[in-house]
Amino acid sequence: MNKIDKTKAIVACNYDTMTSLEVAELTGMRHDHLLRDIRKMEEGWIETNHSKFEVVEYVDAKGEKRPMYQLNKEEWLYIATKFDVAARAKLILRWEYKEKKNLKRMIERENTNKIYKALFGMNAKQIREYLKLDKNANIREHISAIAIRRISALEEIAQHLVDMGCNYDMVCEEIDNIVQKQNFGIALTQLKAA
Repeated sequence: MNKIDKTKAIVACNYDTMTSLEVAELTGMRHDHLLRDIRKMEEGWIETNHSKFEVVEYVDAKGEKRPMYQLNKEEWLYIATKFDVAARAKLILRWEYKEKKNLKRMIERENTNKIYKALFGMNAKQIREYLKLDKNANIREHISAIAIRRISALEEIAQHLVDMGCNYDMVCEEIDNIVQKQNFGIALTQLKAA
C-alpha cells in the first residue's frame, strides 16, 4: 500500500468535501487504485448528473504533484457503492463527524453574532464596517478589553446552553435576558480598543 504524507497535500478543502487522499487513508485502499476506480465510476455519474468530479493536485512525499479527487458527500456516497461493507461504514461515519463539526462551527458563529447584536446592537459584519476593518479582520483585535470579557462570558454561557440541549432560539432568548437584566450592553463609544 502507498503511504501518503498528508502534511504535504496542497488543497483548498472545505467542510463540504473530502479528498481521495483522505478516503484512501481512511479505508486502507491504495490511492492509485482508488483513483482508477473513481475514473471508471465517473462515467455513470456524468450520465446521471451531467457533471464531472473535481480533480485537484497535492504534493507527494517526493515533492511531485499528483492528482486527487475532491468530492462532495453525494459523490462520495456514489463511489462508496464500490467499497466493501467496512470501508462504506468508515466513510459514512467520517461524513457524519464532518457534518457535526461543521454544524457546531455554524452554531458557534451564529451564537457569537447573536452576542454581538445583544451587546452592541450590531452583527459582526456591521461591527467591522463601524470600525472600518477588512471583512476578514479579527474583531477582537480591535475592541476594548471590557468588550472582549463580556463577549467571552456570554460565549461560555451560550456553549453551556448548547451542551445542555438548548436550541438556537433558546440560546438567543437567554443571551438577550442576561444582557438586558444585567445592563451588560456596551455603548459604541466603549467598543473601540484604547
